[in-house]
Amino acid sequence: MKKLTSCVLCLFTFCISLAQEVKTTIVVDSAQVKIESSKANINEKKSQLKSDIQDQKKISREQKKIDNRATDERRELAKAQKKLKKEQKQIQKENRAISKNNDKRNDAKKREIKLNQRLVNANKDLFRLQEKFEQKKNEGNLSAVENSKFEVKITKKQLEVRKIEEDIFNLKKY
Repeated sequence: MKKLTSCVLCLFTFCISLAQEVKTTIVVDSAQVKIESSKANINEKKSQLKSDIQDQKKISREQKKIDNRATDERRELAKAQKKLKKEQKQIQKENRAISKNNDKRNDAKKREIKLNQRLVNANKDLFRLQEKFEQKKNEGNLSAVENSKFEVKITKKQLEVRKIEEDIFNLKKY
């Protein structure tokens, strides 16, 4: 019976050790499956990360191109704006010159009008003086001194009229 007990005990020990070995094998196999699964998962995530990195690089390159185009457009707009500003200054300069010229013409026209009025008045005075001279001459009571005085006055008025006409002529030159 001792032998039997010892055999049963041996058999029992053998079964336990075999069960532990099976259990260890199952645990190791389970761990290996998990490791393989994790490796596959890691590899999948690596490839996805590589794809994301490539996409990000592509997006970055496209963004750089867009930024460069926008910068070029801003430069062109700045050049165009500078050119327009320069043209605007030139036009303003021309407008000021035209305005100044118009002011000079207006002043000349005003002076011409005043000179024409003076000319009309001087011609009226000359005409009256000549009429007065003719009237006194026709009456016959004109002395030689008075005759000379009238001739001097008439000559002065004629000179004044010529001077005014000359001033008007000189104004029209401008």
